Formats: sequence, C-alpha cells, structure tokens
Amino acid sequence: MSPVQHRDGATEPIVTLAHLSGLDLRRAADGWHGIWHVDGVTHQFWLPQAVPDAPAFYGTFLPMDDFYDLRVHAARRLWRSIKGRSPGPDFRTMPAQLRQFHILSLRALDARLRGESYRTIAEVLLGFARSRRASRAYRARCSPARPPSRLSGSEEY
Repeated sequence: MSPVQHRDGATEPIVTLAHLSGLDLRRAADGWHGIWHVDGVTHQFWLPQAVPDAPAFYGTFLPMDDFYDLRVHAARRLWRSIKGRSPGPDFRTMPAQLRQFHILSLRALDARLRGESYRTIAEVLLGFARSRRASRAYRARCSPARPPSRLSGSEEY
C-alpha cells in the first residue's frame, strides 16, 4: 500500500493505520510491515514509502502474476475491514452443501466404475434401503406376465 493523492469526496477514507486496534507494526529496512487482527481475520500489508501514524488515503499496487486473483481478494477484504464492514468469505471457500454434493458425486462415480448398480450406490451413499413393499412391487413390475390361472388372487402379498 502506498499513500496516493486525495481527491475531495466522501467515498475516499482517510486512514491513520497506526490507530487501528489490534495492529502490530514493525519497521524494517524496506519500510513498515503491518499485521492487523480484526473480526477473526488477519490482514497483512507493507508500506514501503509511508509513515503509518500519518493520516493518508492509501492505494494498492497489485502485480498481474499467478496470484493476482488472491491479491485482489485480500485487498478487497482489507478495504472492507477498514470501512468497518464484514470482510466477506475466505478465498475460494465452498459451501458445506456443495462440498457434500461433490464428495457424494465422486464416490458414486468410483462405485459405478467398479461395476456397482445404481440401486446399490444409492443405498450405500444415501443411507436407505428398499422396503419390503417396494421390493415386491418392483418384482411384480419386472417379472414376466403370469398365466391367468395364477392371477386368481390366491397369492398373498
């Protein structure tokens, strides 16, 4: 982060970094390094040309390398925390329901590649078994047609 020229307007926050609660600042040969703990999130920043106890409007320089998307996300979370807002979700977090869906999908694929039937896969992964009534109905649908003499109703179900 570096201080940039301030333009008039309420949308640009002037920040005194040294006054942030939970901030750990260290002076090094290449500038100031800060670690800020707020709302259970740890933000790290580097001030190569700034004095942290002076009020300033800060900007960021983000190199467009392989970590660009991660840096943009971290910069946005820092900005939201400075503005007093919730920092938002961690980078690339997956909701629990979506994660469980992917786990079950991969397990089903593995079982199918090993030759298991769809019914067996469903019983194992989803934790249910067919009822006796459903089994009889399935057998009745899948069995060959019976001769009329056997359909007299003498069979018990």
